[in-house]
Amino acid sequence: LAKHAVVYERAYAPSNLTPASVPSMLSGLYPTELWRDNSHFTHFEDRNLFVAEMLTQAGYETRAVVTHWYFEKRKRSGLDQGFADWKVVGTQWGKRMEAVSTSQLVSKEAVAQLAALPTDKPWFLWLHFLDPHKWYIFHPGFETRFGNRSKDRYDHEIAFTDHHIGVVLKALGKSVHKDNTAIIFTSDHGEAFGEHNTSFHGFSIYEDQLRVPLLLSVPGRHRAQRISARRSLVDLTPTLLDLAQTKAPHRLQGQSWLSDLDGRTPQDRIIYAERPKGPHSAGMRALIDGDWKIIWRGRGNRYELYKIDTDPKELRNRFKDSPQAAKQMVAAMAAMQRLALDNQGKVSSR
Repeated sequence: LAKHAVVYERAYAPSNLTPASVPSMLSGLYPTELWRDNSHFTHFEDRNLFVAEMLTQAGYETRAVVTHWYFEKRKRSGLDQGFADWKVVGTQWGKRMEAVSTSQLVSKEAVAQLAALPTDKPWFLWLHFLDPHKWYIFHPGFETRFGNRSKDRYDHEIAFTDHHIGVVLKALGKSVHKDNTAIIFTSDHGEAFGEHNTSFHGFSIYEDQLRVPLLLSVPGRHRAQRISARRSLVDLTPTLLDLAQTKAPHRLQGQSWLSDLDGRTPQDRIIYAERPKGPHSAGMRALIDGDWKIIWRGRGNRYELYKIDTDPKELRNRFKDSPQAAKQMVAAMAAMQRLALDNQGKVSSR
């Protein structure tokens, strides 16, 4: 896919864990702007408007294949809103969910969905692959191995999932939809392997937990290229609506990626990400403007500042020794909260 697609080299998730990042991706709003409760596996209210609802209103058939108990309708995540067909496969309860292989189940159901899609109306199909994920398991029957360290097992899971995404793409390539289907491939968060003394994801908002892959393929609209300009996955919903030639009935935070395909050199956009305050976090935020990145942590109400062009691993906190830049970035983050985000009163108790 990457050989023929637009590859974004610096794409960012809007949060560092699934229950915050995926809803942002599916709405075009930042996590704290959505009506929700305060639980870790967040429940989203019906008054939110997600992209599947907007596409349904535009005449699209909307389907999803997902895997995790969080997505089961009885758990009431609210993320199934607008999907005419919502298939949940391979679920296990609790931490057992992270110790089972599911990519083969998602790809099998995805192939079946492709065969059942209509030919007389447009459609949207969302596939959610849980692999790769902690605890980085070995997948029986898939012999591509890189070693026994956590990162080696993670690479094994990437290869396993890549294989099953290939199964889906191969089926698409043989279908009647092959020449008029746009494909977007991405992830909802990154992963840490000891950076800043953290592992897994959800515990910090450094680059390792925010940077994600992003590939875009639009038949007849692009040439294979690599784009280094920063982009956020909050742009996903605006891009899908742009592809569908329809608009949201309200303001969205993101901007369509299709403007990157018009031949002009794409420019960096300001990047914002957040983890909402909840039972396991006092909240955290990150803002990138130019070469500067500021991080705010609710615990201790403290800031960190990094110049990520020369310090991409965020090893030198320059908040104290770059006071002018610190002042400007603190003001920028405050302005983001005060002027750009509509996030007051959005949390309910359950």
